[in-house]
Amino acid sequence: MTTNLWSPASRSLCLNSRPLFQTCYKIDSLAARLAQRHARSITHSSVSQGLKGPRSCGLSHWSREAHGTGLSFARQTATRSFAAKSMPIVTEYHQLPKNYDPKTGLRFRDTPLTKNEVIEIFGKGVDPIAANRLLKLLHGHRVAGTLEDPSSITTVPGIKRRQMELGLEWLRKTVPVNEVASAGLRAEEELAAMGEKVIATISKTDKWEPNKNTPKDQPYGNGVLNQRIEMNKEAAAKEAAAKAAAREQEEKEREEAMLNNPEAISQNTNTSLDAVRPQVTMETYEGGDGYKKWLARARLTNTDQPPEMTIFQRLWPSALALLGTLAASFTFVAVYTPPKNSARLFPDIPPSAATVGGLILLSAAVLFAWRIPPLWRYLNKYFIVVSGYPYALSNIASIISHQGFKHYAFNMVVLWLMGTKLHDEIGRANFLAVFLCTGVFANFASLAVTVGRGILTQTSLGASGAVMGVAATYLLLNSDSKIEFWRPPEERDGHISAMGLFGILVLVEILALGRAIRTGTPEKLDHFAHLGGYLGGAVSSQLLRSRLERRKAVEKERREKLGLVEGIQEGVVRK
Repeated sequence: MTTNLWSPASRSLCLNSRPLFQTCYKIDSLAARLAQRHARSITHSSVSQGLKGPRSCGLSHWSREAHGTGLSFARQTATRSFAAKSMPIVTEYHQLPKNYDPKTGLRFRDTPLTKNEVIEIFGKGVDPIAANRLLKLLHGHRVAGTLEDPSSITTVPGIKRRQMELGLEWLRKTVPVNEVASAGLRAEEELAAMGEKVIATISKTDKWEPNKNTPKDQPYGNGVLNQRIEMNKEAAAKEAAAKAAAREQEEKEREEAMLNNPEAISQNTNTSLDAVRPQVTMETYEGGDGYKKWLARARLTNTDQPPEMTIFQRLWPSALALLGTLAASFTFVAVYTPPKNSARLFPDIPPSAATVGGLILLSAAVLFAWRIPPLWRYLNKYFIVVSGYPYALSNIASIISHQGFKHYAFNMVVLWLMGTKLHDEIGRANFLAVFLCTGVFANFASLAVTVGRGILTQTSLGASGAVMGVAATYLLLNSDSKIEFWRPPEERDGHISAMGLFGILVLVEILALGRAIRTGTPEKLDHFAHLGGYLGGAVSSQLLRSRLERRKAVEKERREKLGLVEGIQEGVVRK
């Protein structure tokens, strides 16, 4: 009888004691520890009421075995029963315990996974203890809304990323949690906490007061955008006032410097980028009021900025001057008759030397005029081309205008060497027409390119364009001839064709222009005027060549119509 009563009690209390004991031994949670604190009294009271004598001794025997291992079997049994009834599975954010620890996680079900379940979810090679801990951590992050926060994820030794993904997938299938809502609630709490912290920090200082200067008619306060607009307006007003004051001070200092310490400014050959001033090279003159007066009168405008004009307004007067020069030159060539030698002023001087020498003396007179202060205003107006405000007549008169002696000497030497030869071939009228037309065309070409590029502070003067036109005309008219260098005949061992020399000159000019544009260095020479002179010379040579051919054809036809006596008188030999 005793044996029969003990067996049911034993089976009811200890039937699955060892598996249950082993499972509970692996659980490390707050709920289990809390349950263990109350398990002893519950188990002992139930046993003491139902068992007497030997049965009580049998239970004491099992309890001593459990205490020998460090844990009470009866305590473990009561722990399971207590935790299952008082600790539900947390699946919503508002249910999150206050003592929630991301490193511990949350229970995802009443019993941990068995080894077979771990293999079914993760595959082989994963420790069940590590797998259960991983699922607790992941479930806690799902409920707490920190699943997408890399800094809050606690790694588990021996668990790889793929296994974490498998565990998360299993949890989402078996334990539904609104992860998006949890993350949103978490973010709202964090933002609210941050705002409270900022307000608390700022409120402690005495330098800030919300909407301190807000007008009463603005119920929503003075917005940040309105404040920024006001700040920008104040900054712009201060900057404009500072610029105006600096500009006035600069103009005042410049005027005082011109009146008290006038210094000459050297003019670059053909393309000075300086403002329109008396461009002469001379020492500082410590003169009186008369010199200062002429220096001030030399300025054509009261400001350094060119007037507002369109490209057409700047160019059309100069274009009319070019057309007028061409028309006058063609008329002069048509009506001019060379004087007899006895009617010439200097009959002993060759006509070519007299014509070219006259141009050289005229240029020397203008060079000397630049040294006379009372003439500066007229020279600045008519003898120098200013791209910002050009005068039509300056395109013509600037051909014989030079301010530096080196510039003057170089142009005049080339004009003498090439001009006298061309004059001997085509005559005085044609030579003067070529010199004048190519020079004016070169100035207009340079002006058009400069204004088109938007450069309105460039000035240009000199005979370079006309000299290049004369040289091009001579070389192209004698394109089949050979140019011998100036050496004694017995020492001449080489020569170059006239066409080849012309090509070299044009190529050098183009290369120099390309280098100046590529490097962005200020141009010392007016390359566009030089190229315009070459182009004008090429056109002039073709016109002269065609005119010469027509004259030869007319002369040949006239001689063929001469009679025998008239032919003998003119030296015509008939075959």
